[in-house]
Amino acid sequence: MTQLERERIGGCARVLVPEPDVLRSLDQLYIGQRPAQRIALVASDAAVPYRTSARLLPSYTAGEVARLLAEDSERHGPPLAMRMDRAWQHDAAPVRELLDKHEVLMLHGPARYPQYYSQHERQNREHRAWLAHSEGVDDAELQEMLRVLNQRWLRPSLGWRSSAELWDARRPLRTNRRELRHDVVRRASVLRAQRCASRLAERLAIEQALEDRGLVRRVAGGW
Repeated sequence: MTQLERERIGGCARVLVPEPDVLRSLDQLYIGQRPAQRIALVASDAAVPYRTSARLLPSYTAGEVARLLAEDSERHGPPLAMRMDRAWQHDAAPVRELLDKHEVLMLHGPARYPQYYSQHERQNREHRAWLAHSEGVDDAELQEMLRVLNQRWLRPSLGWRSSAELWDARRPLRTNRRELRHDVVRRASVLRAQRCASRLAERLAIEQALEDRGLVRRVAGGW
C-alpha cells in the first residue's frame, strides 16, 4: 500500500506560483447553518497564503462580488489573473467589466472539479476553525481573523515567516498586461479552431501563457 501511494503521488502534479500578485483567488465562505447561514467572500494570493480581503455580504450577487474585487484592487493593486469558481455571481457582467477595466484575466476551473481550487479550500478550513470559536461573526471579526492569519502565524512552509512578511517584501511585476491578454486571446483562438470548447480554450490559454512566462510552474509529485 505504501508503494502504491508513492506511485500515486509521483504520478500527480501540482502548480506553484513563484511570485505574489500573479494569481489571486476568490471564494465564498458559508458561516453557520441554514436558515441563519451567512456568506462571506475571502480573497487571497496564490504565491503566499496572504488573505487580501474578507467581507460579509448583505446579499450574494454579482454586484457585491464586483464591489469586493474593486476594493481589493484599490487596496492591493490588481493581480494578473483572478481564480474563481463557476458560480454565476462570479461570471456576470459587473465582474467581467471590472476585471476588463483592470486588465485582469478571469480563470475558471473545470466544471465539477473542486481540486482546482484546493488551495483556497484548505484556507477555508482555517477560516472555519477560527470562526467556530467566535461568539458573533461580523466584519470586525473577519478583519481580526485576517490580521492573525497574515501577521501572527509563522509558517514552516515559509521558512518560519508570516505571510504578511513575504507580502510586504514583494516586488512589482514587470509583466505587460496588454501583451499577456493579447497572447491569451491568440492562444484561445487557435484552440477553438481545433474544436476546443470555448471555456476550456480560455482556461488553457491563460495557463499556457502564464507558464511560458515562468509565472506558474508545474512540479511532479503533487498531492
